[in-house]
Amino acid sequence: MSEYKERIVDWLSKAKEEKEPIEVVSFYNGLPIRVKLGVLDIVDGGKYVHWEFNPKLQLAVEETGKIFSPFYDKLYNTTRILESSVIYYSKNFLETTLPKPSEDGRFRRQSLRITVSEKMPIHVHVYKDDKPIKVLPVDISEGGIGIVVPLEFNPKLNQKVKLDITFPTGMSFNVEGEVVRLEEASKGKRLGLKFSNPKYRLIEEVNKYIMARQREIMNKIRMSTDE
Repeated sequence: MSEYKERIVDWLSKAKEEKEPIEVVSFYNGLPIRVKLGVLDIVDGGKYVHWEFNPKLQLAVEETGKIFSPFYDKLYNTTRILESSVIYYSKNFLETTLPKPSEDGRFRRQSLRITVSEKMPIHVHVYKDDKPIKVLPVDISEGGIGIVVPLEFNPKLNQKVKLDITFPTGMSFNVEGEVVRLEEASKGKRLGLKFSNPKYRLIEEVNKYIMARQREIMNKIRMSTDE
């Protein structure tokens, strides 16, 4: 076992002995779901960890298959985010791999990015040769929007894209975005667009949407825990 893993095992063992719950985060539809879990055991030479389980995490665990936790590394006097893969869970029990350093980009974002809801749809069109093309919005934040475009759109990184965004309130905006992420997707390409000089009213409408989506997600989580 490496020295770093030993420090993680020691941290978990101390939490178990002192019955001190550890802060844990998972994500559901982009929303961080935070709870505290008690450590039940570290097994198989530190390969797996057994935790108490909080039903509030169920939907997030089913979606992501991971939990994350902040770990204060005394050796380097810094806090790192660790991630564990979920192996099994039940009403009161969770088994994961031993936490390891995470590179998940969600912890480096300056603003919350949340998925677009089918019940609260956002309509987006991008322009190619001045012609609007309807595209699928995936997620949105104050800083930008994720969309899936058809293959014929064929954008490039750093390209500027013009688009129309219409929110459930009926508010519409003509926006320019820069392609900062480009990935293959089913029947198209997924773009991460950074808004170029977004107007205050756009940011305000995005924040209203995010708050409404947070309420929708938390209501769904509460309903799942009441079942």
